[in-house]
Amino acid sequence: MNFIFHVVGGWVFATIVIALLGGFSGINVVEPPTWELAEIFARLFILYVVATISAILPDVDVRTSWPWRFLNLFLAVFLFVFIVFLNGFSILTLGIFLFSFIFWYFALSKIIIPSHREFFHSILFTITWGILLFFFSSSFTLAIVGMIAMYSHLVLDKIPFKLW
Repeated sequence: MNFIFHVVGGWVFATIVIALLGGFSGINVVEPPTWELAEIFARLFILYVVATISAILPDVDVRTSWPWRFLNLFLAVFLFVFIVFLNGFSILTLGIFLFSFIFWYFALSKIIIPSHREFFHSILFTITWGILLFFFSSSFTLAIVGMIAMYSHLVLDKIPFKLW
């Protein structure tokens, strides 16, 4: 499957889960919340962003994929900000950053990132992702939507029962 199919599949699975869970944590079907329309759209937007990221995240182990490119960009920016925060900006800081990024890209990533359809395409990673989402957001709904969208990736890749 390609990028678009995984995103659409994640949205379909997420929409079903959002409908089954009532859309958000704390919605009472009998007594609807008094949220304004803007807040409802904001919550739905966050859920669909998480569903999109979750649906394509397992392809982080493909070095030509969008998740892999974003991971490298995120790590580069994070590493640069972290090194500048520790040392201040100088030629030495730039050298440390370039060395660290080159070391990550050409050496460490080959060891840490497994080959395609291994750990990142597993139920264990899906559960780990859900736990991380819950830990950082404290939202059960967000964690479930993320897990289901990621599981849709496994279903579309025809490996729905791969444990690890």
